[in-house]
Amino acid sequence: MALEQIVFTTQVVAPGLIAPGAQVVLGPFAMPAGTFARAGDACWASVDVDLLGQTLTAYVNAANNVTAVLFNGTAGGINLGAGVNLRIYVAKR
Repeated sequence: MALEQIVFTTQVVAPGLIAPGAQVVLGPFAMPAGTFARAGDACWASVDVDLLGQTLTAYVNAANNVTAVLFNGTAGGINLGAGVNLRIYVAKR
């Protein structure tokens, strides 16, 4: 199956303080009109700040909607601050 295109959405988020072993769900966010992201499409995310040891994942949670999850697997609480630019990419199949 061929890859059709890579599409993305950019959101400004403020995940707040994330305790050790905790996670925060960012989204869901709508993809731009006409992109038609769907379950099974590959999805990943990036931010414009250092994650400080956290893990960032993303997935298509409903037709044309994506969600990111930030997990703090470190031993201390982490606050990335406000105004974090989150970009979620979807590789349409």
